[in-house]
Amino acid sequence: KNRNSEVALPKSFLPLSWIPAILRVSSSQVRKLCGMDAYFFLRYIRLCFQICAVTGVYGGIILWPIYATGGNDAVGWYHLSMANLESKSLRLWFPTVFMYLMTLYVYFLINEEYKHYVECRMEFLTKGDSHVHPQQRYSLMVEQIPHELRSDQALRNYFEQLFPNRVHSACLVLHLPGLTELCVRRERVARRLEKCLNVQEITGRRPFHKVGVHKYVEVA
Repeated sequence: KNRNSEVALPKSFLPLSWIPAILRVSSSQVRKLCGMDAYFFLRYIRLCFQICAVTGVYGGIILWPIYATGGNDAVGWYHLSMANLESKSLRLWFPTVFMYLMTLYVYFLINEEYKHYVECRMEFLTKGDSHVHPQQRYSLMVEQIPHELRSDQALRNYFEQLFPNRVHSACLVLHLPGLTELCVRRERVARRLEKCLNVQEITGRRPFHKVGVHKYVEVA
């Protein structure tokens, strides 16, 4: 157990001794400690296990014996499949009925998962996440801001006039493609300058840059 966790693992050297403790962890603890993404990923694995478990049990107990005694003289693994059933045999009703029942079962599981997702989503929207500041649930994005309000303080003052003492903060994000391009060029020039300084320090000769050429030129 660490300071950020609420799940105490047993101090044992036995293999797989941690599994019982993990299985006792509640769903609410998983959502709190791991977040919604990890929680529903585990729910997805659980859903796949439920589908495969029912399919495996039904197939192993009912379908395989029916296929194996089908009498169509199939060889290899086909002896345990529908290929070993004779045409127009009444045994074909078993996989047909299973197909419909399994489809209804999968639809039922998916519907239950959707219901659970809606419940967790509504709880997240109302209560938020313990790792995220509550203010995030009340944040708004405003677009097409006038030029005279394109600063954090000006924008906050404007909304303070509309909603006095109810504005937490205002943060302006500007779209400046020209500034972004200049920053990229600055980083490129800084890397070339650092390379030239390293060359001068190692060789003792001072290189210079020729305009239009992406390489430095050394001088004797």
